[in-house]
Amino acid sequence: MLLNIINDNHLHQTVNIHTRKDRILDLLLVNNPTFVTKITTLPPIGSSDHDIVYAEIDTWLKRVKGPPRKVLKYNKANWDGIRSDLEKTYTEIKNQYPTHNINQLWNIFKMNITNSINTYIPSKLISYKHRLPWVTDKLRRMINKKNKLYKKKKDPNYTDKYKKLKSQLQKCLRQAYWDYIEKIICELPTNDSDTPTTNQSKPKKLYQYIKSIRTDKTGISTLKKEGITITDTKEKANILNEQFQSVFTHEPDDDIPDKGTSTYPDISDIHFTTPGIEKLLNNINPHKATGPDNISGHVLKQMKTEIAQILTLLFKKSYTTETIPVDWKHANVAPVYKKGDTNKAVNCRPISLTCISCKLMEHVVTSQIMKHLESNNILYDLQHGFRHSRSCETQLLSFVQELHSTNNSNTQSDLIIMDFAKAFDKVPHRRLLCKLNYYGISGHTQNWIASFLSDRTQTVVLDGLTSNTVPVTSGVPQGTVLGPVLFLVYINDLPDYLSYSKLHLFADDSIIYMPISSAHDCLKLQADLDADARWERDWLMAFHPDKCTVLSVTTKRKPIKQNYILHNHTLEPVSSSKYLGITLQSNLKWDNHIHDITAKANKTLGFLKRNLKTANQNIKDQAYRALVRPKLEYASSLWDPHTKESASKLEMIQRRGARYVCNRYHNTSSVTEMIDTLDWPPLTHRRLSTRLIMMYKITHALVAIPSNTILIPPDTRTRKQHTHI
Repeated sequence: MLLNIINDNHLHQTVNIHTRKDRILDLLLVNNPTFVTKITTLPPIGSSDHDIVYAEIDTWLKRVKGPPRKVLKYNKANWDGIRSDLEKTYTEIKNQYPTHNINQLWNIFKMNITNSINTYIPSKLISYKHRLPWVTDKLRRMINKKNKLYKKKKDPNYTDKYKKLKSQLQKCLRQAYWDYIEKIICELPTNDSDTPTTNQSKPKKLYQYIKSIRTDKTGISTLKKEGITITDTKEKANILNEQFQSVFTHEPDDDIPDKGTSTYPDISDIHFTTPGIEKLLNNINPHKATGPDNISGHVLKQMKTEIAQILTLLFKKSYTTETIPVDWKHANVAPVYKKGDTNKAVNCRPISLTCISCKLMEHVVTSQIMKHLESNNILYDLQHGFRHSRSCETQLLSFVQELHSTNNSNTQSDLIIMDFAKAFDKVPHRRLLCKLNYYGISGHTQNWIASFLSDRTQTVVLDGLTSNTVPVTSGVPQGTVLGPVLFLVYINDLPDYLSYSKLHLFADDSIIYMPISSAHDCLKLQADLDADARWERDWLMAFHPDKCTVLSVTTKRKPIKQNYILHNHTLEPVSSSKYLGITLQSNLKWDNHIHDITAKANKTLGFLKRNLKTANQNIKDQAYRALVRPKLEYASSLWDPHTKESASKLEMIQRRGARYVCNRYHNTSSVTEMIDTLDWPPLTHRRLSTRLIMMYKITHALVAIPSNTILIPPDTRTRKQHTHI
């Protein structure tokens, strides 16, 4: 019963010290353990034999009100006026093209389109107010009227009026709330294939609502610097920017490691066409944030035909002169919380918001680079990040299949789960350009990328306020289109340093793997780990030895044990480890993973019970499908359990979900009948369907998993051959 309450309310037990003799009997339950900054015990009071639990809890401070921001009224825009101005701008840029540099041409475009926006699109200033989205202006007026009557309610003439209005307001607020929730849910896809309904509605509003009512910490609340709590928004932005800047790599001017003679062909020059750029403009999401140039995606998309011909000229000029506008080198950085202590700036990731026009050109450049890399088989085959027909699931499937093959031959496998420190932010630019040239990305393309990376600056934007601007001296900006492919190129030669083991990669998530038959094999794996460290030194990257772990996969009673060392630090041996969202165990079972996902799904279901308890059945149904069931099915083609016990644990969540959706909790109510009424297929059937779909993709080469590694004929002789498989 207590465990159910804890799971349903998403609680964590935080007391980790003895409270009575050598046992922990007194608990402190919180919904977010990062709230608790200190726990200790004090002597008992009176005759009690339990120590007093003393805790310090960090709570939310009131959100600082940001400055007013300008909002454009696109529904009242004079698009014909803007179109006329853009046609004149195109003529002006075309005439100035031979004599002006890219900065001058870009500034002409930016100035003219900004003037057109200010002239032809009305705007208004709105201030940040934390308002409940279902509270309309009419309801706010009722609230204000009720508050005025409250001050007069001691007067008998106003008492009845106050009570009547209060009752009416409560009824209206309740109705408005559920109308709002129903509207959100009705915009969700209603079928299992998640096909969007009319107008391509997405569950964005539902997630926004769920985020608004969550009580755990998200975003950037307060920061601590040298033990002092910082609440000022401007100061927090500067602290974050200083942290992001502190991880940049200082690249010395000495010689770069020799890559040897390249055997790869040079990339062809990139050609920019107006139809291609117009297609990119048409694919812009108009709701995405604008970049430092303040040219909105809505305007770019609306005026795609006129702007495409202008951007074609700008892109050609930028590429042929191997320079990019200064505006394109600046990024507004949005800090995104990752995990850990929310008061520490180190636990935030910098996401760069750059000019949309620059991103469009990056799309073209990235597309051509990827074609060059893939057509010449340059990228490491076991790298599944940011590549077509590859994903977390394909990486996991191919890797775990290899582990099973080794285990079936009664051989131990040792895995070293590596952890890069700020990988994307540490990439040194001179060394990156060297690798680009080695892989044939030379000429205009290489020099344009050099301009893209050089002299960059960034500013952290927090609650509408900005930090000081700092130079960006290393790294591939996270949030850009080009950044991921540049990182793939940079890490591509890491496997070349290894002599004995295999390296499985998903971007910077890496595992070194090797079958272990003797202690000598352990020494070989240690040699490869040392080679990893040598690559790290040569190319100025960094691993986190404290976060790197060792997992030995075997069913042997007496496995071969070895202490693996990185930077004079013995790596921690573990019996299970997270990798790409999946919990791997040393015995290749999925008990821990199923326990983890059922716990998460159970907590989410409890969250829905508390916050959507009076919603109608349709709302609950859609909320369950959108928020609970996906937690039970991520990469299920990999871990689909074969034991009845594990399958039952998963089905139990669905059965609890059915009771919640149907609002029938009596013991005599048939859950099977509820599930049939809701038309929910068993999770076992859904997982089987997922596995069959993946099998189809593998056999038809739709994913990058060789079919001969999955479809292995049995060793026993049969009448038929296996050529038909």
